[in-house]
Amino acid sequence: MKTWINALEQGQQLSSHQYKSLLQSRDMDVIEHLTRSAARVTMSNFGRKIFARGLIEISNECSNDCYYCGIRCSNREVQRYSLSIEQILECCRVGHERGIRTFVLQSGEKRRLSIDYLVDVVSQIRHLYPQNAITLSLGEMPEENYRKLYEAGANRYLLRHETINPTLYAKIHPRSMSHSHRIKSLYNLK
Repeated sequence: MKTWINALEQGQQLSSHQYKSLLQSRDMDVIEHLTRSAARVTMSNFGRKIFARGLIEISNECSNDCYYCGIRCSNREVQRYSLSIEQILECCRVGHERGIRTFVLQSGEKRRLSIDYLVDVVSQIRHLYPQNAITLSLGEMPEENYRKLYEAGANRYLLRHETINPTLYAKIHPRSMSHSHRIKSLYNLK
């Protein structure tokens, strides 16, 4: 297995079986070798720099009712909010002044969140901060909306995916949510 780890460190690919074996290994020598290798790769790619990202929670409104989530739609104890475009741009201004070069716009999966509003927000951020990265984490959307956001200037999209196991997915989500739809959304993003 150490040979496999060395191959990974050199940028080579492993087979699915080899990856699985590494991930399931309980051999402390293998785990320590993998840890040291990962540290070397990290240091060679990033050095000792710290990369700060400005997380902007643009809304805590959510249409979903995931059983584990504090902002699930059935939680009546949460004070809901949605930031205006002006408030979001002010967060970006302050963050940029403080050296933030990646803005992460995050929200609950709010179906009422207009794609026109989101495209407007992303376009304005891109115009004001052309060198900054813009990452979005806004949940499942139709494929054309992901494309519109990319064309407006978003660089990345983070779609949380808690589990690949359909049975576990069903246990932590209501029936109105679909494991297969989540997987399809991930492929659409890719």
